[in-house]
Amino acid sequence: MIVTALNLTINIDRNGEKDLRKQDVKPEDLKRLGKFIANRRKKMRLTQQELAERVYVSKSCIGKWEAGGGKPSRVNMNNLAKELKVNVSNLYKFIENEEEETEYEVNITREIIAVLETYGYTVIAPEKKS
Repeated sequence: MIVTALNLTINIDRNGEKDLRKQDVKPEDLKRLGKFIANRRKKMRLTQQELAERVYVSKSCIGKWEAGGGKPSRVNMNNLAKELKVNVSNLYKFIENEEEETEYEVNITREIIAVLETYGYTVIAPEKKS
């Protein structure tokens, strides 16, 4: 099945996976994806070379993605997700610009505030909503 809308063509294969070949991806989205890949790789204590070998690409390809200089193909996105131990749909969210702004309500006690302040943090109470 092929769906076309506003400079966007997404092929959906039998497994429901997306191919973003013709999508106009914003540079800032690629930079966010690249930063995530780099941070996740470092957290897993992998070098660019080690990740490249696991994803079956070159070290320079990993470097290019981490710098936001290109977008991985569908196959490479799947391989990256597998090796970085994340859900592939989470990687696609970076380049589909589907990040949801979620507001979290934080409820902490005075004891927790005291502990945070002993470590040098300053806790500022949020403004009350009318």
